[in-house]
Amino acid sequence: MEQVIYHYNYELINYPNCDLIAGFDEAGRGAIAGPIVVAAVILPLGFKSNLIKDSKQLTAKQREQAYQIVLENALDYAITIIGLDVIENINPKQASVKGMEIAFANLNLQPNVCLIDFEQPNFNNFQGITESLVKGDQKSLNIAAASILAKVFRDWMMSNYHQFYPNYCFINHKGYYTKLHADNLKKYGVSLIHRKTYQPVKDIINHNKS
Repeated sequence: MEQVIYHYNYELINYPNCDLIAGFDEAGRGAIAGPIVVAAVILPLGFKSNLIKDSKQLTAKQREQAYQIVLENALDYAITIIGLDVIENINPKQASVKGMEIAFANLNLQPNVCLIDFEQPNFNNFQGITESLVKGDQKSLNIAAASILAKVFRDWMMSNYHQFYPNYCFINHKGYYTKLHADNLKKYGVSLIHRKTYQPVKDIINHNKS
């Protein structure tokens, strides 16, 4: 039997009597193209898996395996997509917060506790406990699970966008600003899914105008 390693015990230590604890996290806020994806997850209290951890600590294959583990074992979950119109209008930080509020509203179960990765959304009429954690995806199993759902779902979206905009190699960098992305942006200009209020994109637009 595979050994189970369980480091994420924040819920058990701090909320041992709460059976519905939701974790919230996002993916894509720092990208210069594509949407922000936010997820909320409620896992059974005490759930254990050696693959549920901060999504950045997993390989792409491990993340996809962990994604299925979360879907199969979560008591409830919600995934929210925040598009370019919202991101450009209210800034990426507030877009992430809005996504968390929508994800909360889309949960079927009412959690006792909401744990958020360093944001402070306003969950209307929520009577339970809300806690914002610094590096929450490294402390809370539910936040880690949410980070996995958000990351994998967004990566799938960006890989799909690659089929429509192959010149930008979104399948490689997922819309984040890399040298490859910068070179292609300079060569091919700005696509319909680039965030025009982000500085690297604005620089290209201004350069092309001059």
